[in-house]
Amino acid sequence: MIIGIDLDNTIIDYRNAFWHTALSTGIFTERDKISFSNNHGQVPNKNEIKNRLILEDGGNYKWESLQGQVYGQYIHNAGIYPGVANFLLHCKVRGVKVYIISHKTEFGHYDKSQTPLRKAALNFLERNFFLSEDFGIKSENIFFFDTRQEKVAKVAKLKCDYFIDDLYEVFLEPNFPENTIKILFDIKSEYASDNTTKSWQEINEFVFGQI
Repeated sequence: MIIGIDLDNTIIDYRNAFWHTALSTGIFTERDKISFSNNHGQVPNKNEIKNRLILEDGGNYKWESLQGQVYGQYIHNAGIYPGVANFLLHCKVRGVKVYIISHKTEFGHYDKSQTPLRKAALNFLERNFFLSEDFGIKSENIFFFDTRQEKVAKVAKLKCDYFIDDLYEVFLEPNFPENTIKILFDIKSEYASDNTTKSWQEINEFVFGQI
């Protein structure tokens, strides 16, 4: 069996990273948290931050600059989704081949630090012990592409039996391989289909059955 997995927002969890990076870079302060609607004291999410920034002067610049920093210099503010490690361990003990296939540019928009995003992602995975024999992931099995079309072409070339992604549009690409089973990681439950999962535990059970 061969499984392909997307990286950003599928393995790497950025849900709190945008807020913490906005604080680190001075875009917002802790005092600003209460001005976000319906947050009930919670950390403002990515969409709330984006919607606030794009209303400001130079908002698109501020938003794209923040994105570049979240995925680059401040990637340490991110985490790993619960259940990813368990899934990879199940793959390893069963001899399942795993590839990470990501649509990620080399550099972020308006990132003055010019942090290489792909290198930052690899360093992040290494710091979190995912590039190790424990999980069976090797750096040579991680691929980055400039376009979604190139990413999909790699899924086809590797003949993945399953591909896991948080972005529904990836599965709508005209050249997405017909024989690859699509698994949508939809933590917000925005889509309804047989192959939609909202946790890595559900992905585990989808692929390997009741564990």
